[in-house]
Amino acid sequence: MLDRFSGCLVLSMSLFCPELIVSGMNQYSKEIKEFSSILREGGVEVVTRMKGISLRGEPDRITADMSELPELIPLLVIICATAKGACCISVESGDEQARTILYRSHEMAESLGADSVLLYDRIMIKRKYGPMLLGGIVNTYHDAYLAGACAVAGLVSRDEISLTAPESLNRVYPRFWQSYRTYGGDIYIKESAAESGEEQEEQ
Repeated sequence: MLDRFSGCLVLSMSLFCPELIVSGMNQYSKEIKEFSSILREGGVEVVTRMKGISLRGEPDRITADMSELPELIPLLVIICATAKGACCISVESGDEQARTILYRSHEMAESLGADSVLLYDRIMIKRKYGPMLLGGIVNTYHDAYLAGACAVAGLVSRDEISLTAPESLNRVYPRFWQSYRTYGGDIYIKESAAESGEEQEEQ
């Protein structure tokens, strides 16, 4: 059974990988239902199948206060960066940790070629070059949630994405990168970041 972040991570990837159907997770959990509802209101179709669920369609305009689900902000930012219309993600609670995730997600979006404007407690995001991201270098700050969002971005990027500390994702989703290709991604590992401190690249 996947936890709320891991479940939403794989669910987000299904939007850009039509063959991916997500099973083995409780689609009726509060967090996954709320995340799915945000996407549905933004124009994404949530398809329920006998074997699991998946996302379909092209996002339009997404607006959400993520104060209660701050760890899902990076995933939502990547989806917003591919949306047809302008999107707004906020953390109206004023929680400092949530704002930090928001700020770092803004940096990630800019690094990957999206148009992101940072305000005090929100970011405005829209795509620059169509539904594809450009790729780029992302500092994850050893944050598992940012690393996971980069994995999603890799499925919709024209060029490679290089990220720092990809192994941080193991804290919430053990052995994710070993399974990444089965989810439709491609990964090139230069050298173990844990041993060398060098980056790993994925696309």
